[in-house]
Amino acid sequence: MDSSMTKILILVIVFIILQGCHGHQDFFHFGYSKQLQKEWAHMPNTSCGGKHQSPIHIDSKIVIPEPIPALEMVGFHNMFLHPLNLSNNGHSVQLRLPPTDGGSIKIFGALLDSHYRMELLHFHWGDTNCRGSEHVINHVRFPLEMHIVFYKQHFTSIQEASKHKSGLAVLAFIFQIREKDNRALNPLVKEFSKLTEEGNSVLMKDSFTLSSILTRNMEVFYTYRGSLTTPPCTEAVTWIVFPDPLPVSYNQMRMFRSMKSHESKLVDNFRHLQEIGHRKVFVRQGPSNSSFHHNRVQDHLRTKFWE
Repeated sequence: MDSSMTKILILVIVFIILQGCHGHQDFFHFGYSKQLQKEWAHMPNTSCGGKHQSPIHIDSKIVIPEPIPALEMVGFHNMFLHPLNLSNNGHSVQLRLPPTDGGSIKIFGALLDSHYRMELLHFHWGDTNCRGSEHVINHVRFPLEMHIVFYKQHFTSIQEASKHKSGLAVLAFIFQIREKDNRALNPLVKEFSKLTEEGNSVLMKDSFTLSSILTRNMEVFYTYRGSLTTPPCTEAVTWIVFPDPLPVSYNQMRMFRSMKSHESKLVDNFRHLQEIGHRKVFVRQGPSNSSFHHNRVQDHLRTKFWE
């Protein structure tokens, strides 16, 4: 084989390798445009075309009020013990906990059938103040939504837990624009200038508690069966959505919108609404005076929840 043929063969091999790498990257670098979101359902090894997808529109007129037990939270008032890694992964700003910290922050109660440990939190936001949240409540979309992701504690990882229909739980919090900064967000937002480019990460200098960020009214919430809102859209999530908005300032939203992805500005990183279908959305309207034993109430409602 002469040298020219050898060069051509090498170029062909390199092209095939690069195409393979590019295809692999495309799975992870999904897009949020209307057309690209339509393609999620056709991605291999995903559930994005399933019937129990998230997010959804929550209409308070048609949700089902039930005497749901309170959501119990463990470790939310504790300062994180180790430096936290904050990153721009091209899809969101994400805070992932070290295993030593994640195991100390747990939730149980509500309609959860186990204790769940925290894995991470991340955000979804819009390019304007009239959009950004993934869940829509009574036809209102908010500028920012925070998700705290948990998995069943008896599984060794979130990947293993996601193989089971009740393996994951996500707490969703919406934000509303206010003039003044939300001081509880400052430990996170002050690091954003170091995260502008996709792939950037930083160890946070200041620690904080989850309880400092969260709404004071944790008694009222919606809950339903759903999925992760990004590919692979795994249908293994018990969603708990809190309707009481948290504050975020114009300046803090500007910092969220300063993020970049591999495409351009990292904004409008929210999934379009999915069909509810035959699923039930329950609402806890406050402390219950039910005469049933706590466990009997949970068992009865879980049966309805998973029908």
